[in-house]
Amino acid sequence: MDLSKLYLNVYNTSQGFLWMRVLVSILWFLLLRLFRPNNSWTLQEVYYIYIPYAHRGQSLAWLEVMHAAFGLAGGGVATAFVQCLGRYVVLVYVVEPIAFMHSAWVTTIMLFAWALADVVRYLFYIQSYLSRPWQTVLWLRYSLFLILYPIGIVCEWLIYYFTLEYVDSQELFAVRLPNAWNFAFDFGIWNRIVLLMYLYFGVFMFTHMVQQRKKKLPAVR
Repeated sequence: MDLSKLYLNVYNTSQGFLWMRVLVSILWFLLLRLFRPNNSWTLQEVYYIYIPYAHRGQSLAWLEVMHAAFGLAGGGVATAFVQCLGRYVVLVYVVEPIAFMHSAWVTTIMLFAWALADVVRYLFYIQSYLSRPWQTVLWLRYSLFLILYPIGIVCEWLIYYFTLEYVDSQELFAVRLPNAWNFAFDFGIWNRIVLLMYLYFGVFMFTHMVQQRKKKLPAVR
């Protein structure tokens, strides 16, 4: 095994572990809520358990843009960048700084969709580098997104929408004039632009995945 494959296996294994930790935390919470309704564990408490792993995983995901740029892995730079940017901004600059989103079901559902999709994705990558992936893993890799991607996109959009009033009232990340850089920025206006951009990029990314599914699973054409 050459160094590039060794590096990619270490990377994919690390990412798989991080997102598995997120997935298990949320699944455990959901099972407790289902079978022990009187359990006092709250959404906010489980958020503080899984969020360090989600943050690390999404931060590391920027390396995937470099992997695509230097030909270490398949996929395009543009799609990798759009995916990483969209998820990183909503997690780090919207969810994490706004306390009421820590106890919101939409946050938990979004992270559940991300985690399940990424656990399967990184397992697929690991198997691809070591041997041929199992047919079940191959099918899940190129089929689960049909459900999970729309769920994730809708949740991301709702998170931006639900936090608009807070972002405006608190002037979150706003840069006002005058300042030394002669530069102004309004995060609330930017988030409204993002809400419109999701209408395009959401469809763009979903269509890209559908095309990939047709290539990898010819029988579904």
